[in-house]
Amino acid sequence: MREGDLAACDDPVRVVGTLWGEDEQRDLARILPVFPTAYRPSGGEKQRILIGMAFEKMELAASSGEQRRGLFVFDEPTGSLDREARDRFLDGLFGHYRHGKGTILLITHDYSMIGYVRKRHPAMEQHVSYRELRRDGAGLSLADFRPADYLQWLEGIRPKVTKHVSGPPLLSVESGLRIFGKKLGFHGPGDSRERSHLEIRSGDLVYLKARSGAGKTTVAKIIIGLQRADYFRMNFDGIRLGEVSPPRYWEKKLWGKKMTMVFQHADEALNLKSTVEQSLAILPVESTQTEEGRRGILASLFDDGSLPALARKRVSYLSGGQKQRLNLLRAFALSTSFLILDEPLNALDFRSITRVLQAIERRRELGQGILLISHNEDIFQALIPPESTYTLVEE
Repeated sequence: MREGDLAACDDPVRVVGTLWGEDEQRDLARILPVFPTAYRPSGGEKQRILIGMAFEKMELAASSGEQRRGLFVFDEPTGSLDREARDRFLDGLFGHYRHGKGTILLITHDYSMIGYVRKRHPAMEQHVSYRELRRDGAGLSLADFRPADYLQWLEGIRPKVTKHVSGPPLLSVESGLRIFGKKLGFHGPGDSRERSHLEIRSGDLVYLKARSGAGKTTVAKIIIGLQRADYFRMNFDGIRLGEVSPPRYWEKKLWGKKMTMVFQHADEALNLKSTVEQSLAILPVESTQTEEGRRGILASLFDDGSLPALARKRVSYLSGGQKQRLNLLRAFALSTSFLILDEPLNALDFRSITRVLQAIERRRELGQGILLISHNEDIFQALIPPESTYTLVEE
């Protein structure tokens, strides 16, 4: 927090503290002395630290009289934030804008901001210009975006029947996981505050939500066998697994065969040196072994006209949204019985979001058990009914 010119600030923690709620002050206290203390901030905690530093920069500019000529760029500032943290960020951003009248360029795929601005900051709408950057042939064009289009679409979403009550669970994870000095449990399904197991059956679409920093991605990586817990108990497809289970069991028996995970950051899963076509051809499934099959897979989330050039493009040259769609398509192509989707809408534009949601529903209809983790509560709480929703809590 005291980096560069921020070292002169009287209290650099003051602004970042506003991004944590009253019930999260214990978490904030653990983060402040992070170096050299061996504590690992979550993605959402890191994001709030960076936002706090940016707000301090804005205050410095305002106090020096420079902010009226200043341009402040926020690139995907809420990608790792839960709804409450996102709202606190927007409240702070508008507060700084009113104070200094600087120019703010906010780059985001978080369409849920639209509803909050309209509901809580209606007077700010006259100062906000919604624009959308679009591909136009070989170039790009900037067009107006109608907030009403998103809000009407969200209003029209109807919950899917996403959870079955009969048959044994495909996956059951017991409350009481222990990792990084924390004990984690599940409440639900629905709004229940009672401790429960996280259960998913074939054909279920289950939504796991929690505040930023609670450990959702950590739990997902424990389930998939990428993160070793101090203690956990899980049943998957009739097999009992825990912290003493050998990692090679997941590697040899489960990865890509019975379970798959889509990471919230596509770069974690993709070989950036390969081409798009190569990243599909390497998968051990019949549909990816022919050019026709690969093009068919790509066509479900990409426009037909772009496929030939896209297939030959190196992954490192793709945009964030293109990488995310490729990341999703690779997981869908494997067709494992269980799939974890960690922030599947990251970096996606509105049209891509609707196509991805349709693709997820097709996987569920085919009998895949799906665990979905996302901070995009506006969309997924409209799409997934309470009986298919769990909350991760620290016990």
